[in-house]
Amino acid sequence: MLLGRTAVMQIGPLPTKELKATTYFLNVFVISVIMALVFIAILDKELTRRRSAGSIVRLEEERGRMIEGGPTRIAVEAQLVARNRGSIPTRIRKIDYSIYVGDVLVGRSSQAGGTTIPPGPTVTLTRTLDLPLKAADNVVGPTEAGGPPCKVMGALHIETSSGDAKLPFSFEVVGGWS
Repeated sequence: MLLGRTAVMQIGPLPTKELKATTYFLNVFVISVIMALVFIAILDKELTRRRSAGSIVRLEEERGRMIEGGPTRIAVEAQLVARNRGSIPTRIRKIDYSIYVGDVLVGRSSQAGGTTIPPGPTVTLTRTLDLPLKAADNVVGPTEAGGPPCKVMGALHIETSSGDAKLPFSFEVVGGWS
């Protein structure tokens, strides 16, 4: 049959409703699979980037000393020795920490970072981790000469050129109770 100048040839019957529905669902399935593969690739790339961010900066040593341990506050001077193996400075965004006396969690706190770790040799980051105590917290106190051991656990939240990462730290302090 001729329609204007275009010749149209009809081979067999026109598609039925079932064939149209099957074709539609097949197209939707193929598009869904492609979208899932793209999502998995993006997720894999993001996880790889985050893992590499944590491997650029390492904490090589964690230590501390008690500044004040008493009924109103616990203050610990933390010294974290870090090495930036990257080629550009790494910014510390935040420090989260928890302080335990014996096995009892006394409290949690955080501080703004505001420090950078330059590339190259190790750098000692010194921070005072301060935890004010309320009257209810005073159930924990020195029970022996020098006081019970105090454990500090936390994480540095860093920002590198390859993404954000958390560097966990932990150390124990004995003595210094007032």
